[in-house]
Amino acid sequence: MPRPFGSFVFVPLVTGEMNVIAELSFVILQPLLHGQLIHGGDIDNRLKTLFDALTMPRHQNAFPENIKPKSDQAPFFFCLLEDDSLVTSVAVKTEQLLVPRKDKLIVDVLINVKTRVTRVTPGNPNWN
Repeated sequence: MPRPFGSFVFVPLVTGEMNVIAELSFVILQPLLHGQLIHGGDIDNRLKTLFDALTMPRHQNAFPENIKPKSDQAPFFFCLLEDDSLVTSVAVKTEQLLVPRKDKLIVDVLINVKTRVTRVTPGNPNWN
């Protein structure tokens, strides 16, 4: 269900209204040796940034000031989560990225999402 937010519209795929929760599994591919998960910042901040990127914004200050679509635009932003409280489990694994990269702090992340219905309703019977 589309959710207006300021001048934009967000469409989260996992919502409380649909009684759906998510289990997330991340594989972080980084151009460092195995086991250097925390290099370049602590894991808590990295995961928080990742969750913020997957979740629709909660506060107007999430956008740059005075940003609005042009009059001929009506952008919809599809995102995974309505709220990060709908995540019930998280697993993180690191692997070495074998492609050379100049900036060692840039990583690739593979995200596996498993959704689960918590209560079957007419709006979500086919999620399982």
